[in-house]
Amino acid sequence: TGFTFDDKGLTIDKSGSEMTTLINEDGMRIYKSGGEVLTANNQGVSATNLHATTYLIVGNRSRFEDYTDLDGNARTGCFWIAK
Repeated sequence: TGFTFDDKGLTIDKSGSEMTTLINEDGMRIYKSGGEVLTANNQGVSATNLHATTYLIVGNRSRFEDYTDLDGNARTGCFWIAK
């Protein structure tokens, strides 16, 4: 694994790996095969192919999650979050 500190920040990569991570004072960027797949900064988080394994909250009032209905069928629902 290679660690590079320079004016761009901290770059973490490994020869032969398709993934590279760049961390600096503005946030973090992750690249796959040269294309940016995740950015986390003061504007939020932007990701390609985001997978939430438990649930995903969008905005202030909606929550997406998988559940099983009364007949045993696997479903995904959007639920209202009361505040």
